[in-house]
Amino acid sequence: MKRRFLDRGLTYLLIVIVVVAVGSLFYVIEHPVQEKFTECYLLGIEGKAMGYPGEFVLSGTKVISVGYEEGDYVRNIFEDKGRLILGIVNREQEEIAYEVAVKIDGESAPVWREGEWRESIGPIILEHEEKWEEEIGFAPESVGDNQKVEFVLYKDGVPYFEEPPRLWVDVRGGE
Repeated sequence: MKRRFLDRGLTYLLIVIVVVAVGSLFYVIEHPVQEKFTECYLLGIEGKAMGYPGEFVLSGTKVISVGYEEGDYVRNIFEDKGRLILGIVNREQEEIAYEVAVKIDGESAPVWREGEWRESIGPIILEHEEKWEEEIGFAPESVGDNQKVEFVLYKDGVPYFEEPPRLWVDVRGGE
């Protein structure tokens, strides 16, 4: 008699466990846990992960030529800024206001967008899963090798990345 009572109790317990497991499975399928994050990336001017501005020639403090690295080849263009494509994708599950600033060797630098120089770009307001890509430009003002150009992304006024997307550029004076 005791054994039958124990068997019946274990059977009911097993049924409850199966029902809870199946219910949990359906809940997870209907309400998946989604990670919240933002993507920020740099592309070369032709929309590929190559062709970044890497060599600049200055006349005084003004850029007169930019070399775009394409593998072992450098394409030089006479222009006043290095150009690239900046991309941001919002995967934060809500609308977010972004801003982007450029720093060269830790110092704020103007950023070129839509035909004019600005202190920063923004606000860029993106809905969840919305993507923003646009051509921007920057111009170093002093000669030196291995200058770090950082593209600092701000989310709601706070820097988003500990290590923002960056390029290393060499800048020399014109002859």
